[in-house]
Amino acid sequence: MARRSGQSGYIEAKGNMYHVRFRIDVVGQEKRAYKSIPICPVSGPGKMTKPERDRRAKEIIAESGADTERHFKQVEGVTSGTTFRQQAERWLMDSRNRKRDPVQPNTIAGWQSHLDTWLLPEFGDRPLASIDNPEGKILVEKMCKAGRSANTVRCVLNVLEWVVASAVDSKGNQLYPRSWNHDFMDVPLVKVEKLRRPTLTGEEVSKIVQAARGRERMRYVLLAAGGLRVGEETALDVRHAVDGGSTVHVQHTVWRHHIGPAKCNSVRDVDLCAPVAALLKTYIERRNFGPLFPTRSGRRESARNARRSFDNLCEKLGLGKRGFHSFRRFRTSVLRADGIPGKDGVPEHLISYWIGHQDPNRMNGHYDFSSKTMKEWRKQWAEKVGVGFEIPADLGYPAPNAPKKVSALTQAEPKVYSAGCVA
Repeated sequence: MARRSGQSGYIEAKGNMYHVRFRIDVVGQEKRAYKSIPICPVSGPGKMTKPERDRRAKEIIAESGADTERHFKQVEGVTSGTTFRQQAERWLMDSRNRKRDPVQPNTIAGWQSHLDTWLLPEFGDRPLASIDNPEGKILVEKMCKAGRSANTVRCVLNVLEWVVASAVDSKGNQLYPRSWNHDFMDVPLVKVEKLRRPTLTGEEVSKIVQAARGRERMRYVLLAAGGLRVGEETALDVRHAVDGGSTVHVQHTVWRHHIGPAKCNSVRDVDLCAPVAALLKTYIERRNFGPLFPTRSGRRESARNARRSFDNLCEKLGLGKRGFHSFRRFRTSVLRADGIPGKDGVPEHLISYWIGHQDPNRMNGHYDFSSKTMKEWRKQWAEKVGVGFEIPADLGYPAPNAPKKVSALTQAEPKVYSAGCVA
């Protein structure tokens, strides 16, 4: 199907009416069909002069969209037979394997869940070109009727819009450009104050740490004192704890038993105050290789098992379900509470560095390497801030034993599951 150019149409008299005849693309046909639309009476009330008829004929053609690129691409897309399901598979594969900022597997899994639950049952076998604002409106109504939150509706709509936008021609231009209208679709607004963002207080962290023993106690102390993500902490090896346990190198993350490189902003050195460093040194003891948090067999513990143990402990203590991310919110709150950030408190760019977020001053962040190179300055701030909870004197019972021998399991470099940035 070749691209169409503009047309003026042909005006002819049919009975007592003038009609404009023009060609328009039709789904399922290679050649354009003729369409005839009345303009005005030949005589009597409503009659137009020839210049008026010519002008009205051009308006009718423009209103039909016969010469627009959007109409051409829609018809071409339906004729080619590309369905939403097919394009969604291509989009996921490209997002996972592309060289430019490949998407992490956990994000891919979330998108796949939205597709399987909502989008594929609704649009799976429909032509991609037929999906527009009206279809989005129907989807929003179904999700709201099912009681889904505004944030879930927004996330599912994002996937829908990205899949449609991912269909491009040989020149990289979108085949089906859309002006998504969230007002028309009546998309509920996401209210930040209503999002579930559980956190912990210093007293609650102290209670959790005291109730845990051994490996779990050390895990919770490190999460609360360092603000690490659970995947980052699970990926830690003994060799990542340096300077007597006062610094932890974060370079990798774990997702479903696979270790991969952390994102660029997540690659960092997390500094710990002296009491936490002493506890970590005791926990490592004689080990010089292997996972920092091993199972009894010496294997790396999965994040799923760690979450299950934490949920059981919180339920036992009557704290409800909190999730490991509550430790990151607690640590960020402690860092920000120490004075006014940027003045007599912890510098904002140092908070972002320790937590693993992008520098808020994006342009200055390209030139500022103080957080990465000034180790003693970071350690001074770590000692000044402290942890905000009561640090136990010991682990509660002996630290894990050192592996009996060096094995491929404990010495091999982590398996990379996707491209990324490693320091």
